[in-house]
Amino acid sequence: MLATVLLLVNITSCKDHLPIEGTPEHYALHGVVNDGKTINEIRVFHPSATTSVHLRFSAGDWIGVTTQGWNDHPPVKIRKGYATLVFRDKAFDEKNGELVDLEKRDDMGVVGIHYQSSVYKWTPGIYGPESPTKLFERDIKEWGLRESLRKRGERIEGRIRYFPIDKTFHAKNAEPIWMDCNVGGTIETTGESPAGCHGYFQQRGLSVELYFDYRLMPRCREIYVAVSKDLDNILIED
Repeated sequence: MLATVLLLVNITSCKDHLPIEGTPEHYALHGVVNDGKTINEIRVFHPSATTSVHLRFSAGDWIGVTTQGWNDHPPVKIRKGYATLVFRDKAFDEKNGELVDLEKRDDMGVVGIHYQSSVYKWTPGIYGPESPTKLFERDIKEWGLRESLRKRGERIEGRIRYFPIDKTFHAKNAEPIWMDCNVGGTIETTGESPAGCHGYFQQRGLSVELYFDYRLMPRCREIYVAVSKDLDNILIED
């Protein structure tokens, strides 16, 4: 009994000495320094996989990182140069259809980008374009998207799903691209205004998630192209 108590105290003590997630100290344990001068390199991995994806970010490109399970009992060890999640924000230049640094943002919309191992894979299932649980659909031709309200069991989903109308609009690996938004949409459901939107695709061993404002939905294809091109630039072939 005493040994068990001492072990728990030791684990708690070690945990208490770990920096809080989201702090520069937490990032530094992963080997990331956001000082505007350091070229940060990080490998995105999944604990169940034997491979990782190598990313390199230019100096001044702020990135956040974390390791899944770092706060568990027992904790997953944080390793320098490795992370299970890498994230950053870029501004979307609507005039030129490209991502730029936030410092150049002005009145541009912000796109949040999360990178994880492709082990975190979305499978269409109930959310897919062929799902039998759709309640309502309409094509928004000016967006190039099919808007869909879905049902999970007896419950209507609060999020509005979007799928490309053009079958050529897909990820480079030919898998689907999909998007959704919190409440609203153009379908009258709750009377609430549309909120944040989210997109997902897979590319070169990574699952990539995008977060952006609803007003950028008409530009979603350009955003995907810009993020896909940017990923090709930061990914290092080993």
